[in-house]
Amino acid sequence: MVFYRGILVFALCCKAVASESLWYCSELESAGLRFQYGLWSQKSFNIAGYAIRQRGFDLDLEKFGMLPETTQCSFDYRDSIISCTDRYTLFNLNTSTGKAAMAHALGWVSETQPLSYATNDLSVSALLCKKLIPGSKPSPGPAR
Repeated sequence: MVFYRGILVFALCCKAVASESLWYCSELESAGLRFQYGLWSQKSFNIAGYAIRQRGFDLDLEKFGMLPETTQCSFDYRDSIISCTDRYTLFNLNTSTGKAAMAHALGWVSETQPLSYATNDLSVSALLCKKLIPGSKPSPGPAR
């Protein structure tokens, strides 16, 4: 009996991870700061609309500058949110509503002493994503 229960848990796990969806995300608003030549200024950052492939609990975010080898994603069943980070960028997608948020902190925090001539931006964006290719909804796992 225990053997069959283990197979059932394995099957539920693998079904959730194997699902694939395609999302199209477009920016609603963005705001940010730019540090250049030793001064801060407010800056608006426009993000073009992008297709994002979801494989299980992972998102392909290369178009946002997040490389797969450095990006880690996790899924929160309580809120249906996939959260991905590569240390400098955070991307959250609510798979139930399609609402997403992204924050960049690349240049400013990565340098020990920012160069006066370099452009170091911090930005936050609100996005709305639409599922183009529906995948199976991730299952919460076996009931306890």
